[in-house]
Amino acid sequence: MGFLLLDSPTKLVKIVNETLNVLAVKLFGDNFTRDDSDTVGNDWVEDEPLAGTCLISSNELHIVGSDASVERPAAEAWADGKITTKVRVSQLNSEAAVLARYSAADTYWYVSLTVDDFTLKWFDGGDSATADSESFLELGDDEWYEIEFTLNGSSISVTLKESDGTLVSTLSVTDAIHATVSGKQRLMGIDNFEFQLVEFDDFSHYPLDVEFNLLRYLGRFKLINESLNFVESCLKFIVVDFFKVQLKNITVKKVLKWFR
Repeated sequence: MGFLLLDSPTKLVKIVNETLNVLAVKLFGDNFTRDDSDTVGNDWVEDEPLAGTCLISSNELHIVGSDASVERPAAEAWADGKITTKVRVSQLNSEAAVLARYSAADTYWYVSLTVDDFTLKWFDGGDSATADSESFLELGDDEWYEIEFTLNGSSISVTLKESDGTLVSTLSVTDAIHATVSGKQRLMGIDNFEFQLVEFDDFSHYPLDVEFNLLRYLGRFKLINESLNFVESCLKFIVVDFFKVQLKNITVKKVLKWFR
């Protein structure tokens, strides 16, 4: 029983970590797992220059049209948060975009991805400025990637990862001018050429405060784990040392006495 008790710190922290991860509740999530349809559904608002260019196909969101997009309702607007989504630019000239703080037709933060370029921009009143970018990525034209877009006041950052979590690129900028701008979220296909396909999957929106609290609590449990491991090592030393002392006190006469 003693050794089961000594082994419990690792088990305890594992259970706590799993519980805290479950508590990281999304404000919104959509894996697009539903029947094929020309209507995206799940309260997405479609903006289609041509009908049927935003659709559900094979449990994914497909955007086929030039400048076609889907966005979350105005009631879900926010200033600070984190968006994650999987994206695939399946054709050479296709370009996918994720927009955040979309407060007007020409005011928003914008991340775009092609097979070669990863770009972070700000649009304001029709004027655009590239905040950060990386070119010559040579991405697989039929591979899934994950975009993680974080907006925290004046701090704007975005990462691009392969499907196995390998980091491809990180972009960031500090923007005090638009730090408090609140707006919607939008997924978009860009008009390089008509009818180029972009695909999205596993879209999620997380609040930043939950992420902060999780990191804080996980840090506390790490300290608890380290303390318990120290206690465990001390107890093991005490037990071993105790038996060493007892063995020193055992004489041949005592052993023979035990067997009489």
